Amino acid sequence: MEDNIYKIQENINRIFIEIEENAGEITEEQLEQLNINQENLKQKLSDYNKAIQVYKNYNESISNEIKRLQELKKTRTNRIEVLRNTMKNAVINFGTDGKSGNKIIELEDCKLFTKSTESVIENKERLDILRYLYDLAEDEEINTVFHVGDLCDGAYPNRPNHTYELRAHGAEEQLEYIVEKYPSKTGIKTMFIGGNHDYSHVRNAGFDIGKAVAKERPDMIYLGQDVADVDYGKTRLRLFHGSKGQSYARSYRMQKYVEQIPTEEKPDILLMGHYHNSFYMKYADVHCFQVPSTIDQTPYARSLGLNNEKGAWIADLTTDKQGGIMTIEPEFIDFSGQKRLVRRKK
Repeated sequence: MEDNIYKIQENINRIFIEIEENAGEITEEQLEQLNINQENLKQKLSDYNKAIQVYKNYNESISNEIKRLQELKKTRTNRIEVLRNTMKNAVINFGTDGKSGNKIIELEDCKLFTKSTESVIENKERLDILRYLYDLAEDEEINTVFHVGDLCDGAYPNRPNHTYELRAHGAEEQLEYIVEKYPSKTGIKTMFIGGNHDYSHVRNAGFDIGKAVAKERPDMIYLGQDVADVDYGKTRLRLFHGSKGQSYARSYRMQKYVEQIPTEEKPDILLMGHYHNSFYMKYADVHCFQVPSTIDQTPYARSLGLNNEKGAWIADLTTDKQGGIMTIEPEFIDFSGQKRLVRRKK
């Protein structure tokens, strides 16, 4: 009897897994397998009833596990607050004086500093990686850098601990910080789009930080929010920030995005951000690049178990006389595991 229930459950699970992997789209074959008709009426009703009971048992186990994890999260959150307060007191008591009268302590992998004497900020920016990459671009005579969004970390009032992850608070401070700190090289232009963190300023205050950055920095060209196309002769390059969370397979988000692009709008190269992963593939005649981050993993990302890879792509293209791609050689510059970088110029 138990063996029979297991086989029923296995067959139904297989069908649902196939549907879920296909983004919820049900094929005619799968629909036929699930349908109940006069011939299989009693058998399938009985099978489905047994399957429902099994799923209910699973749900009860999941509910119990959620309750256990919520209690565990509460305990860990309390520990975090105790440690933050201890860190705050240490930075206040033993930190060096900053320019704005705050306190600073430099660690090997990050900088801790107070915004005021009431909080300590764990900053995960990696300007050393950005500077290294622009030095490399200068050495390799690269004249265009593409940035696929999230120049800033934005503002999230609904996430109280987010303020502890920021070096600059609010749209104006973050704008000033980007304009001053983002690398600038003679002969190199940065073409960029806005990401979801950048858009938080639009949502909160109607402020387009990408547009404001481009106004202050002539070398930085703002292409718009979330998505933009750049044409080089016959070659079309698309920048797309992306949305939703990380998927079980790195290729999944890119595949689904490419599949929904109308044929006449399909780019030759796709650069996708947001997911903090690195991946390259050619899919449906599109060269797809998953672009990683240039920051360390934030406490928020760590709490959600989200992956965070640091790096950048260099693509060496050979084109025909009309600008169509003949060959493309992707090179990944990997900074995962790197602490602090100082690039020696050639």
